Amino acid sequence: MRTAVQLLVISTLIFALLGCTKPVEPVKFPNPEWVIEKNYILGRKQAAFVGQPIISIRDYLKIQEPSMKANVDFSVDCPSINIHIKGKAGTVYPVKGQINYRNNTYLVLDISVSEEIVGILVNSEGKPINKLFISNTPFWAIGRVKITPDSLCFSKVYSEHFLKGNLNFEILYNGTDGNSFLVTYREYTPDNIARPAFTQNLVYENKSEIIRFRNIVIRVHEVTSEKIVYTVIEDGLSDNK
Repeated sequence: MRTAVQLLVISTLIFALLGCTKPVEPVKFPNPEWVIEKNYILGRKQAAFVGQPIISIRDYLKIQEPSMKANVDFSVDCPSINIHIKGKAGTVYPVKGQINYRNNTYLVLDISVSEEIVGILVNSEGKPINKLFISNTPFWAIGRVKITPDSLCFSKVYSEHFLKGNLNFEILYNGTDGNSFLVTYREYTPDNIARPAFTQNLVYENKSEIIRFRNIVIRVHEVTSEKIVYTVIEDGLSDNK
């Protein structure tokens, strides 16, 4: 009988400290941005010296993920589940999602120091409440959660990540012999390693006013043994890709 009473008391205490789990919803990220880096501007005259690129193009996908930065050093303690975490001012923590609790929406901020995800709930003003999300349990830890100091506040920032694209090549100016000039098309892997099978030498007459390679159209203004002066007219690309 005594054992049964003890179990009842312990169960009551546990549920006083823990609440039922609630689903964490995803946070809407800014739309990924496709970036095309070029060493020229369409329609603008410019020059390239021997060994320099006439054309240089590389693309990548820029992804921004929501995060939050702490304004002061802080501590999170929940002795009932052996959680003791210290955070540093200026550290950026990822946002794992958002949760609706008592008709308010809070961000779940990942402050984990191990594989177990420990998240604190942060309101719209960046202030944490005394509530934790624990990834490997079906509970919300409440009650004796202590987050200090009271001045702790988190500000929104975005962590940038980059995904490699498909375009990475350049066209180099290699000088002239007086009658024709040489350029080299050189393609690279997304990791900027030259691909020998995708290198091509191209020869054009010095008197050529317009030269074309694939979708790239260039107006040639001047060719010397030192440099080429040119304007890129078309490149077949869109900055809004």
